[in-house]
Amino acid sequence: MHDEPERGPASLRYSFETRRRTVQLMLGGMSGRAAAASVGADATTVYRWLARYRAHGWEGLREGRPAPGPRALVEAVARFRAEHGYPPSIRDLQKAAGFSSTSVVASRLRACERAGLIVREARVSRAITLTAAGRALAALALEGEPASADDGRPEHAA
Repeated sequence: MHDEPERGPASLRYSFETRRRTVQLMLGGMSGRAAAASVGADATTVYRWLARYRAHGWEGLREGRPAPGPRALVEAVARFRAEHGYPPSIRDLQKAAGFSSTSVVASRLRACERAGLIVREARVSRAITLTAAGRALAALALEGEPASADDGRPEHAA
């Protein structure tokens, strides 16, 4: 018995539940080819579902690519700064946190700034500083890095 795709045959989109059941079969030991045949999908497709599950959990199987949230962005800022000694560029953050484009990173940075997680200086490259709230959110990424005094101003060489 084959589950029908959610949309017309040209798009071949499968429901979240179908993807979840198929990945569960593969995690239970069924081959990708057999799992694909059970839902009428291509083996390449079900291996892609498995990879998305391994990278993002069950949410990775939902429609579209899951976008990293504020925590991923703040952790990427903290990790980059700890490793390199200076703040990351937007492109650095795109690579480190897995964003799809630099415009998405810029949008998320603005949202983090509005939420009080970061402070940025206008027209200064790499002027991203975590606030106390941002450091608290990134505590796991910072492991042991002492929190500096937070006066709300970016930390960079003049």
